[in-house]
Amino acid sequence: MSTTTTELSVSLHAELLTDDTQFDSIRERWDELLNHSEQCCFFLRWAWNRLWWRTYAPPQSRLFLITCSDEYGALFGVAPFYWRRTGGFSRLKEVMFLGTGVSVKTSEYLDIVSRQGYEQAVAETIAGFLRQNDDWDRLWLWNIPAESKVLPYFQKALGARVLSKVCDRSNYVDTRSTWEAVRSRMSGDHLRRNIDRLSRKLFREHTCEFRLVDMPEDLDRVTDDLVRLHQARWQAKGGTGSFAMSEFERFMREAIRFSLTDRRLRLWVLVVDGKCRAALVAFVDYGVAHYFQSGFDPDYAKLSLGRVMLRLCIRDCIESKDINAFDFMGGGAAYKDQWSDMTREAIELELLHPGIRSRIYVAQVRTRQVLGTLYHTVVPHSQRRWIRERFGCIRSYFPFGRNIEQQSRAGL
Repeated sequence: MSTTTTELSVSLHAELLTDDTQFDSIRERWDELLNHSEQCCFFLRWAWNRLWWRTYAPPQSRLFLITCSDEYGALFGVAPFYWRRTGGFSRLKEVMFLGTGVSVKTSEYLDIVSRQGYEQAVAETIAGFLRQNDDWDRLWLWNIPAESKVLPYFQKALGARVLSKVCDRSNYVDTRSTWEAVRSRMSGDHLRRNIDRLSRKLFREHTCEFRLVDMPEDLDRVTDDLVRLHQARWQAKGGTGSFAMSEFERFMREAIRFSLTDRRLRLWVLVVDGKCRAALVAFVDYGVAHYFQSGFDPDYAKLSLGRVMLRLCIRDCIESKDINAFDFMGGGAAYKDQWSDMTREAIELELLHPGIRSRIYVAQVRTRQVLGTLYHTVVPHSQRRWIRERFGCIRSYFPFGRNIEQQSRAGL
């Protein structure tokens, strides 16, 4: 059976919000709009974006929130953007999504938020505002869901010069089915055959308790465990861990606190032999549990503690009436493909305003591409690997082989 979507007609005007007071003033209207949109996602919530801006607002940046309202002041759309000026020779003025453009990846499934049925009107209003605004050189929007209802209208309204491409892919598990059905879709043969056995073995040979943390008085202690276990796991592998960045730990602690209050948190722990050995946090909204961060005791690595923990969390989501999907989120880690063959793609858009700064930017990109090709042609793979292992940070200064979008996403 085919269905058709009727686009509703409305006359909208755009307004640019650039300061924190204006950001704070639309909190309730923002979330009300999101609740009546097709862009329903935790990472588009006002509280998440407000926290991100307070924590990660880059130097030489300001809010660039574009709202769309009708003649009565009713909110029909929000473009959750910010503006920044880059360093270097080009001094490029960029407009991008809140949640992107810094050194740590925090947000996915980003989009222009539109009231249901008004996607075309909102997209055209925001695109028209951008065309008339001269205070930007590059529009760069990363991680828009490929199935976005706003995306095709926005691309068309921006014109033929806009570039788009797939930038990320995320795996997810449909938790409306049974555990047996989920296991049957695992692409890793070893995982599919052994995951239940590994869990039974752990619970048989050790005293184990798996539970969901939902009491405010337990939150700080369990978050301490999450930080400790995450850092221990990555340090055991020779890495530094996300929580080595103090601002990320502050960000996570506050996000966990307000998400528990808003009933949008899943914080699971696995206690083994009387001590917390694994913790996993997911943010839940609109039926999706977004797996965001975890930590496992490296001393228990031989017991496949990480895999067992994921099994327990996914099974808990299957048993929860309010969760329809367990989302591994993007990033391309190979282990995610083993858990599910169900994926979603994300798109990035780029549009350059004609001008001297844009031309300098294009020249820089082409220079990096030439240098990257030369580097990979001249330097043998074994030496490149040696350089990466010993001078990983060199990529911050000589990003050979990386396109400019990847640099922006990594905050380089």
